[in-house]
Amino acid sequence: MANIVLINASGIGSRFGSDIPKQFHIINEKSIIYYCLNIFQENELVDDIYVITMEDSFKYVEDICMGYNINKFRGCIKGGRSANESRYNGLKGIHCKSDDLIIMHDAVRICIKDKTVTNLIKLGLEYGHGVCGQILNANIYVSNVDDSVIDMNIPSKGIFLNSNGSVDLIY
Repeated sequence: MANIVLINASGIGSRFGSDIPKQFHIINEKSIIYYCLNIFQENELVDDIYVITMEDSFKYVEDICMGYNINKFRGCIKGGRSANESRYNGLKGIHCKSDDLIIMHDAVRICIKDKTVTNLIKLGLEYGHGVCGQILNANIYVSNVDDSVIDMNIPSKGIFLNSNGSVDLIY
């Protein structure tokens, strides 16, 4: 049994408004994707790391992994035209056994803590799945198609923001 991480780094960051994807921007002399890779490299429960990205980024990712001794890195997998297609390609591109745990994470979500990764893996092993995210603490408004605001009166304590950006009600 292995705990396998699939890091989705296939986005182009069109909303970010830059010539390069967010995951390859430099912060404190290191690429954002390095910080993401390092989170999983340092976790004692993670066995293998794969990066889903565009083919022209394979060498860049491989160089980062080699340069920073990310020895759990197993390879790059070609991303798709959308985040969902990229995740699907990632799942198709790994060799795993039926009892392996697959952890999916976005390359630009670098504020996840080691303890959170450990807890997520433990939940996955116990229940077969898990979702990492946070409970929102904000006023929630829903916009109608004509841009008028509808107050749905949803208490924010009942809304959970997943790490992939989707929202779930958790009543």
